[in-house]
Amino acid sequence: MSHHLKIALLSLYVFENNGIRFLAAALRKQGFVVHEIYFKDYVHHHHVPPTQAELDALTELLRSIQPGLIGISLRAGAYLP
Repeated sequence: MSHHLKIALLSLYVFENNGIRFLAAALRKQGFVVHEIYFKDYVHHHHVPPTQAELDALTELLRSIQPGLIGISLRAGAYLP
């Protein structure tokens, strides 16, 4: 079974995001086209805000994929002082 809906799963500051990986695998098994995007990493218990160039690249990537659905996952601890 093939679905025409493209899905982009965006992981913010967590390269080793098992939740995104498991969800993407389950969706692919059901026939969805899934793009996994790992945007920036949480390094040494510190996150660095994205530059404008990085945000522009992410926006362009999403435009090129043209997903019908975007899922966003982030590590809450990356935003706590």
